[in-house]
Amino acid sequence: MLDCENPYDDSRKGELYYGGPMNYIRKVDGKYFMITDDTRLSKSDVEKISEIETAALEQREAVKGVPTTTQYYYMNSSNYFTALLGNKFGTNTNGTCVQAASAIMLSFYDRYVNGQFVPAAYEDIDSTGCGTTEDFHLLLQSFMGTGPCTFTGAASGLNSYLASIYFSEPTVRVKDGKHNIVFDRVSENAGRNKPGVIGMSKDYNPSCTMNHAVAAYGYRTEMNGGAMVSAAYFVHTGWKSQKLGAFAWDWFSGALYIG
Repeated sequence: MLDCENPYDDSRKGELYYGGPMNYIRKVDGKYFMITDDTRLSKSDVEKISEIETAALEQREAVKGVPTTTQYYYMNSSNYFTALLGNKFGTNTNGTCVQAASAIMLSFYDRYVNGQFVPAAYEDIDSTGCGTTEDFHLLLQSFMGTGPCTFTGAASGLNSYLASIYFSEPTVRVKDGKHNIVFDRVSENAGRNKPGVIGMSKDYNPSCTMNHAVAAYGYRTEMNGGAMVSAAYFVHTGWKSQKLGAFAWDWFSGALYIG
């Protein structure tokens, strides 16, 4: 409770900083007033507000005391990315990370869902039966572009590619928006054993150091008192020298997926 003039009157944005209901009350000559509109409050009103705030603070402190727990979620066939794929995917050059990640996603579908996703001439078949050739990466560029592309453009290009091989179902879709939207999509797809291509952007989040697209096959959450406080994706980076990684969830604002 304030014993002074409203410190927010001169706010250039005309906004109030919320610090709990008691911070909206000031005491002048033994009387209580709301700082927002100078409404006078009775002593009982103030006592009720104080009780509500005290209970809220106690609940917040109780949540703080709950140990943080880490939970891990993987696709059922995540070993395709972690062990089987190896270096059998296109080389990410000239900013073609979306194309490279898309080739990785399609190679997964070709192995586990339907062998039509990648024509036999572009399959990198060995003892594991996994991966695609560099020529497949180049083929996707002919539909998606030979350099950086948007996720909307990538989805259009991939759908055109699927149509070219007379395979129109299912459809490649895109989600552009915010990291929580991407997380909802990735977590749902992981539970359905479906990888996706997700895009990180330093324009969306300045703490991100690059613009890049990766293939996501799982995620990790940090929970505190039933609330998620942080998360990270388990991804195939599309880099041959460092294929696997875990990247912060709030770097990603775009998702490309099938179905």
